[in-house]
Amino acid sequence: MRHIGIANDDDELRRLRELGEYVKAKLEADAQPALFPAEDLAQLAIEARHRDAAQDEQPLTVDLKKLREQQRVVTGVHEVLGAIYRELGFARLMGARRKAAERNLFHTVMGRLANPRSKRATVSALEEDFGVHLHLQSVYRMMDAIDEKVVEKAKRLATAAAKDLLGGPVQWLFYDCTTLYFESFTEDELKKNGYSKDMKFNQPQVMLGLLATEEGGDEAARQDRPEREAGIAHP
Repeated sequence: MRHIGIANDDDELRRLRELGEYVKAKLEADAQPALFPAEDLAQLAIEARHRDAAQDEQPLTVDLKKLREQQRVVTGVHEVLGAIYRELGFARLMGARRKAAERNLFHTVMGRLANPRSKRATVSALEEDFGVHLHLQSVYRMMDAIDEKVVEKAKRLATAAAKDLLGGPVQWLFYDCTTLYFESFTEDELKKNGYSKDMKFNQPQVMLGLLATEEGGDEAARQDRPEREAGIAHP
């Protein structure tokens, strides 16, 4: 921190700002030597400030109401999730002879991860949001190429990654949750107001979660299978 002075009018303020640029350049040069003298760097900063001020005074020649968006490109999904996709080995699911299918599968998966939609909507979103153009028919052909061998290979890769991450055998676990609300408007240490799928934003909410092991899931499926096959619906 360094005190330079007090300005009583705009002209003095301008001079103090210019002096401040020289002080800053000198401090920076003392801390880390530069290729150019501190005075030259300060002068460049002052001239740049004057140019910016002159540009700000210029009248705006663009009618903002007439601006139209031409293209939008979102970065991050392909870079981050794409790296995980390739690390898992999914970039080689289709084989060396199906480069186009590999590309279509990759971009379709990225689009579905960003926003789960239908294949048609995913193709449109990829072009609108990410600048990636896919033909819808080529996506359908790619889906036809995902046969049992490809599915089994994807399962093996995912299982191997899970085992490596967990450091041991995988125990299957089924998990789901939903929200319920109390017919009350009073909060306490156990229930707090929140926003539910029933639009009850001003009533205490509770989240109900269900965990089922592999054995429990199989048993429930076995008990429910005859009724489902008979077409019996449950509320």
